Amino acid sequence: MGIIELLGMYLLIFILSAIPFFEAYGVIPIAVIAGIPAVPAFLIGWIGNVITVLLLLIFIKRVQEWVAARRKKKHTDKEVGKRSQRAQRLWEKYGLPGLSIIGPLFVGSHLTAFMGMSLGGSKKQTFYWGFRKYRPLEYCFFHFSLCRNRPAWTGGRNVY
Repeated sequence: MGIIELLGMYLLIFILSAIPFFEAYGVIPIAVIAGIPAVPAFLIGWIGNVITVLLLLIFIKRVQEWVAARRKKKHTDKEVGKRSQRAQRLWEKYGLPGLSIIGPLFVGSHLTAFMGMSLGGSKKQTFYWGFRKYRPLEYCFFHFSLCRNRPAWTGGRNVY
């Protein structure tokens, strides 16, 4: 794989990890299986995800105003959806840490950050708890990348 192809793959990892629902959870393992070194794939995927969530947290008021205007324009006075009710229950039971850990499994980190801010979390706390969940993932990737023995699924080739 040439340098241009590798840079193109890194750019693709960055872009896909910044998109809600693809995120780093899905993109990084696929990149490693595709033969991209694990540590750079993890770092680039993580950065792509962090930047977009950080932008969401910075511009949360504008996003909330946009959502409210959109609802008003559509004249949707319907009841709160199932996902919102689930998020509200998680918030009441576990607070921001619980929502930040469980939420991304169902709706992704972007929507979890939005819900955390909408339900009363501060920007600083939402950012902190939103990316605390990466600690176990960091450990696994860095430990995995430092192993000398190559896993069987790689056919013995260097995927790191």
